[in-house]
Formats: sequence, structure tokens, C-alpha cells
Amino acid sequence: MPRPAPVDPAPVEPPRRGFSRHATALAAVAAVAGGLFWLLTRDRGPSPESLHRRALELLDDTENEAAGRKAEVLAERLHAEGFRDREFPGGVEFILGIVAFREAVADSIAGEDVWRSVAERLREAERQAVPADRRPQWAFALGISLYHLGRSWEARPLLEEALQT
Repeated sequence: MPRPAPVDPAPVEPPRRGFSRHATALAAVAAVAGGLFWLLTRDRGPSPESLHRRALELLDDTENEAAGRKAEVLAERLHAEGFRDREFPGGVEFILGIVAFREAVADSIAGEDVWRSVAERLREAERQAVPADRRPQWAFALGISLYHLGRSWEARPLLEEALQT
């Protein structure tokens, strides 16, 4: 029996594997949408306003030495962000100035540079605005700082203001 002639089979394409272009595009859109959803709904932590309030609460806790340092850290963070509170625009500078004042008072040999830095921070707080309920503390700290700088003529009215309120 004769042998059948070899048949040249037609090339057979292997089955396609993987995603089609449409499926790839759909996956990319879903990934971007998921990323946007996460970005918009993630926990951003406390607001700058609540950090400012917390820093002032810590500043008021004069019994706890660590509270002043925590207030300073929060105020430095707010300062770096350029935060200004509507009700207390000079609040960040006030906190930084009062903490520096307390540290200078505790350091019996604080030099002129330290007192100058305290006075500068407290003057900046005044330029931004200090509310009436914080003004006695501000006036006392600035008055003492100016006194240590040998500027008693500037210190006296501030110290009198602090005593009268």
C-alpha cells in the first residue's frame, strides 16, 4: 500500500493568554480610581486647629515639665506648616516664646542671646495678635525678658500691665 503523501498542516496559532488591551486599560482605570478613593478617605490626623488648641492646653499645664516640650514640638510643626489661627493669630509664636521664657527662667545663667530670642518671639506674637485672656502672661514674659536685656524702661509698662490684669 502506498504511503499517503505528507500533508503540510496549516500553521495553528497558539491560544492567546493574558489580558487583552481593553482588560489592561480597565485594570489601570480601576487602580487609579482606588488610589484616589484612598487618598480622599484616608485619616489625615488631627487638624492644625486642634493641634493649636492642644499645644495651648499643654502650655497651660505648668505642673508638668514635659508638657511644655510637647507644646513646643506642636508649635514648631504648626510654624513649619505656616499655620495661623483665626482667633489667636500669634498663637504659635506665643507658645514658642512662653516655652523659651520658662526655659530661660529655669536656667539661672541664661545669657543675653536667650533673652533676646524670647523677646523677639513674644514681639512677633504681638504683631500677629494676642487675645486679651493671654495678654497678662505675654506682658509678664516680655517684661521680664526686656528687664534681663537691661531695657527696664520698656519692661516697666509691660510688668505693670501684667499686674493690673
